[in-house]
Amino acid sequence: MGKTRTKPAEGKDKAATKVAALPAKLIAATKAEGAVTKVSSPSGVTGSTPAKPTAAAAPAKAPKRTALASGCFYITSSFNNTLVTFTDHQGNVIAQSSAGKAGFRNTKKGTPYAGAKAMELLVDKASQYDIREARVIIRGIGPGRESAIRALFNANVNIVTIEDRTPVAFGGPKRRRPRRV
Repeated sequence: MGKTRTKPAEGKDKAATKVAALPAKLIAATKAEGAVTKVSSPSGVTGSTPAKPTAAAAPAKAPKRTALASGCFYITSSFNNTLVTFTDHQGNVIAQSSAGKAGFRNTKKGTPYAGAKAMELLVDKASQYDIREARVIIRGIGPGRESAIRALFNANVNIVTIEDRTPVAFGGPKRRRPRRV
């Protein structure tokens, strides 16, 4: 006798085989995790689904603390906003903040108080890296630059250098000579 294949006559059988195949995959995936409960569907197919995890089963994660030998705080201060960025010694951005992220809107983003709050928010984000020493690089002439440095100093960060990289206008190129007629 040879092997014969029979095709299902109706669409219900195809649906039943799809439903039956899905719980088999779930059983294989969840056996390693733990509890599996038996569930029967309305079509009569019995399968297994993973049990719902309880809230007490998940342990609370402690924040991961890594130490950085040195970092760099970039303060970009304009008349409308103060942006602060923390990078490692290679220049890779680790955390960033701004007066807008600190909750200030519109013209209040350009105030010295907003610049200080933006720096405090950034120091809170960067505190998990145990910063030993930091360089500060300032760019711009906005009102939040001095208060951002003061907020960094008050957060007990060891500041090694403060560098001002504000671009200075030099008058531009020489004007075009007048045309002789």
